[in-house]
Amino acid sequence: MPAPGFGILLINSYLIKSQQPVLIDTGMPVVKDEFLESLWSLIDPQDLRWIFLTHDDGDHTGAIDEVMAAAPQAKVITQFVGLTRLETAHHVDPKRFILVNPGQSFDVGDRELGVLRPPVFDSPATSAYFDPKSEMLFTADAFGAIIPEVAEEVGDVPASAYAEGFQIFNRLNHPWVALVDHKKFNVALEEIRKLGPKIIGSCHSPLARGRTESHLKAMAEIPVMAGPMPLPDQAALEAILSQIQGGGGH
Repeated sequence: MPAPGFGILLINSYLIKSQQPVLIDTGMPVVKDEFLESLWSLIDPQDLRWIFLTHDDGDHTGAIDEVMAAAPQAKVITQFVGLTRLETAHHVDPKRFILVNPGQSFDVGDRELGVLRPPVFDSPATSAYFDPKSEMLFTADAFGAIIPEVAEEVGDVPASAYAEGFQIFNRLNHPWVALVDHKKFNVALEEIRKLGPKIIGSCHSPLARGRTESHLKAMAEIPVMAGPMPLPDQAALEAILSQIQGGGGH
């Protein structure tokens, strides 16, 4: 997704081919058809058992109605607040939802996915999920980054560009972090450090393999920066639109 004036923002969903297959998030509404085509090329709808939502925002729930209609065995894992917020925009059958809170875990046949609240979030229903088999932590919006162009791995992005995009995104998307107690915030980061994931899979960043410590250190710096990220104003929007209309790209 273009982030005019900044770069691009990835919108990731994940499929875990566990004994009871798990889909994490269902993409954006504007690319619903492409999302579903890609998903069903990877798994038969009849085999999908679980839809784990990181949270209820539209870029994470875009095809949830269609996925549930096509996959009759699938049930949705979320928090209570997530269920109630989904009711405002989707056809929700409470019998197909299971409430799992941070601090709990859920059995998907050959592993138990741990549930925790990530250190930053933009919805009260946000959950992160840890897969102990792959040692991968799915972090919702946390650890996201605006990047210059599409990349599969963090290492494919120039280090300076990634560091800047990481700071911009996490300050823009989570402005409340400027108000937090630094010691309490570091406690939340320490929980991830103790978990020791080898891979961080943000919904808004390339995969981060073997970068957990550097990601935690970068996140620890966010609250100590000088307030929330300044937002573009109307003049900035008009300048961006003029550049696009003039053939200047993003």
